[in-house]
Amino acid sequence: MKPILTDVVIDLKNVSLAVVGPLSGPTKRIILGASSYLKEKAALTIRPYTELNFEYKRDIREGQCVAQLIIESEKDDWQEYEDQIATVSLIDGQIRGKQSAIFIDDTLVGKMAAESLLARGFKCVAFVGNKHNPALLQRYQSFNDRLMKSGVIPFLFYYPLDSYGRFDLGDEGRSYYFDKMGEWLENLPKPIGIFTENDWIGFEISIAAKLKNIAIPQDLAIVGVDDDDFVCKIAKPNLASIRIPYERMGYYAALLIVNQLANREVSTELILEPTGLIERDSLKVTVVEDEVVRQAMEYIRENLRKPINVEDVLNHLGVSRSLLERRFREEIGTTPLVELRRQRVERARELLVDSHLSVNEIGERCGFASAIRFTTVFKEQEGVTPTEFRNSMISDGANQEELQC
Repeated sequence: MKPILTDVVIDLKNVSLAVVGPLSGPTKRIILGASSYLKEKAALTIRPYTELNFEYKRDIREGQCVAQLIIESEKDDWQEYEDQIATVSLIDGQIRGKQSAIFIDDTLVGKMAAESLLARGFKCVAFVGNKHNPALLQRYQSFNDRLMKSGVIPFLFYYPLDSYGRFDLGDEGRSYYFDKMGEWLENLPKPIGIFTENDWIGFEISIAAKLKNIAIPQDLAIVGVDDDDFVCKIAKPNLASIRIPYERMGYYAALLIVNQLANREVSTELILEPTGLIERDSLKVTVVEDEVVRQAMEYIRENLRKPINVEDVLNHLGVSRSLLERRFREEIGTTPLVELRRQRVERARELLVDSHLSVNEIGERCGFASAIRFTTVFKEQEGVTPTEFRNSMISDGANQEELQC
């Protein structure tokens, strides 16, 4: 098996790649990923267009744009150029170019969301989104399947979306569904953990909950999808989110485009895993009925900066190791040591994404006794070192060796 990309000699200095989509959120990250690839491998310049307008069509007709990456568009006019210029689309949440496709592992996204709520002891869980949207159905089904294995049946709130994943309701309809969402949240059993189809929906839930005086995360915890930095940080409290590797998708989209421009036949299918859960304040809560387990988990959370171990937890609670381990297994299906490491690694992931602290400083702030220990435990859980994980936040781990013919 050889990578599809080898050195391509092609003059792209005076032409552009047309990218159609809003310059925000996931689209911005896709564009950054594509730019990263083009800076490394080609002289093709990116030219963003927020919509299919006269300027876009003129630039294609006049040969200024020799390729198009369609991330979002309310019109289908771009399809008339598919046979004329190199084309890759991301209209349905999947990168598609000629015979190639790049998908996100939505099954893993749903499973990851379910496990993040189960690990915190939630017995009441909900999903908010549009489970009838084909692009989201697999994510919802996986979320539901994982919960069902633990005997948890999720509550559901969904609404109609258009083909681009947006409310298809008009201003009056949007207000109606927002009011209904608030009523639904108010009547849910508490505490409850909610998985939302994206961060913007999580943001709206946080607003609706505030209007109903529902405390986040004590009564209602939220985990979104995308890790949209802007949305997650303007929310109060900040939103936890499962990060999707949009930079990597953009990197591979540009790779496919350059191969098309070089007249290389590429036929491949690649499934990209979500980068991981980035824990923030909307998910920093422990919900367990067993008082010993609850106190242990809270003690761990409050002392993550210290190099504590299970013995410290036992001394704080005044119980035996056998009792604590048995209670942990009965309540959340794990051990105190596993929970201690999970909390430390989740806190480390958050700092690696949201802070400019050095890797060694982050290890210290998460209670690891040494940099070596931090790296060892982090890699055991995440499959990469802390440094590799942080670097992946820029390129999301783009590696041309993954994409093979």
